[in-house]
Amino acid sequence: IVQDVEWTKDKSPYLVTGDVTIESGRSLTIKEGVKVVFLANSDSTEGGEEKYDSELLVEGSISVLGTEAEPVIFTSSETAPSRGDWGGIKHKGAGVFEYAVLEYSGYGVYAENADLTFKNSEINYSGGYGLRGSYSGRTILIENSEIKGTLGQAIYFWGGYENSSFTMKGSKVESCETSDYLMRFSEPGPVTLENNEITGNKNGGIYMNWLRGGEIIIKNNTFSKNTDGSIYVTEGYSENISVNIEGNKIDSGSNYHGEIGVTNFHQDAEVFIRNNTIDKRGNAIHVYGNNGGAPQVLGNTIGGSEGTGITVYGKAAPIIKNNTVEDKQNGIRVEYSDANGDGSSTITGNVIKGNTGYGIRVENYAKPVISLNDIERDSGYAIEN
Repeated sequence: IVQDVEWTKDKSPYLVTGDVTIESGRSLTIKEGVKVVFLANSDSTEGGEEKYDSELLVEGSISVLGTEAEPVIFTSSETAPSRGDWGGIKHKGAGVFEYAVLEYSGYGVYAENADLTFKNSEINYSGGYGLRGSYSGRTILIENSEIKGTLGQAIYFWGGYENSSFTMKGSKVESCETSDYLMRFSEPGPVTLENNEITGNKNGGIYMNWLRGGEIIIKNNTFSKNTDGSIYVTEGYSENISVNIEGNKIDSGSNYHGEIGVTNFHQDAEVFIRNNTIDKRGNAIHVYGNNGGAPQVLGNTIGGSEGTGITVYGKAAPIIKNNTVEDKQNGIRVEYSDANGDGSSTITGNVIKGNTGYGIRVENYAKPVISLNDIERDSGYAIEN
């Protein structure tokens, strides 16, 4: 299509039997109440990302403008549809999806180095990803939306770098079946994940690596009934990085993993892990600072049996303050690996009780100031050195 196109309700439904391509510099606008039906397992053009499934390939921009009363529906022609019946939507210009529902696609929405706004919308039962894309210098906004039942990762974005922005708020990711991390970010700039619900997934994990700068905020999210899942932020070697993991709730789920981990960060990076509630088997919080740094682990509530509540090791000099670690295997462990370094840290105001092992353990060259902790009913030593 070499001109601007608008699809409207009065001409709906639209049947797609092969790839529809919108040329660069042109736009596709789909208005409220439109239903787009893709002929299942068919692609008369045999092109695009999925050779044998029909897709929308937008070299220009796409605007999907449904309403709460009349959303835009993208679906399969089958009466008993299956994941992957049709391809997906790929765009290289700006993509706006408001009150859109994509169901039974092969790969959901693929933003190829493009701005993406995805609000009040759904991706259901994708045969692959939910939302993915590269986004150097781009803005990704996901708000009040839902991704359900994908076979692949629900969210995967890469190559954002410092001049990008990713925000996901008030959204839900449910019943996805990937065994890989549910949400992954590689080389991101600033990222905000706030007030989201992650529930009933095979892997409810979030993984960020090779941070390129800016603020990482993972705040007030709820992780529940996931078979597996952790929050990992790693390899942030730029000095202008701030990591704030705050107010999240991670429940017991059904297996061993559900921890918060921050590792391999620049010595001048700001790292805060605070006011989270973790009720999960296995280790709960671990921080590894191979370049130094002064991470702060504050006000967290940890339970769930087995593993260690808080572990900080490497060359980090943490402040571990006002946490509660109860009914785990062990309480708090600090280790410092550099014989020529300072090794100082602070462990104060914590409640450590009812654990089957030690309360506080100090290893190698760590030299913490330990004060005003309530250590009781632990089967091992209150403090091991």
